[in-house]
Amino acid sequence: MNSDSVIGILSWWDGVELWLSGRGFILQTIIVMPVVLALAYVMAVAGDRILFLLFSTANRVARWYQVARRHPAENPVAVVVPGDLS
Repeated sequence: MNSDSVIGILSWWDGVELWLSGRGFILQTIIVMPVVLALAYVMAVAGDRILFLLFSTANRVARWYQVARRHPAENPVAVVVPGDLS
């Protein structure tokens, strides 16, 4: 993005603000609320997915760490002694 496009976006945004500030309060509310609600919904969904990934990764690491720390005596493997083979 070069500086001309940024200046163009900023001047467009200034025009939108000027147009919106010239409207009455109720009309401003009717115009702004759908945009704000849509942005809030998108942010909530994104936050939910990010937290789900973080917690599932933390859970996976915790389970791996728990298995790695298990002592040999805790493993559910039957011990065979030479006397039992006959």
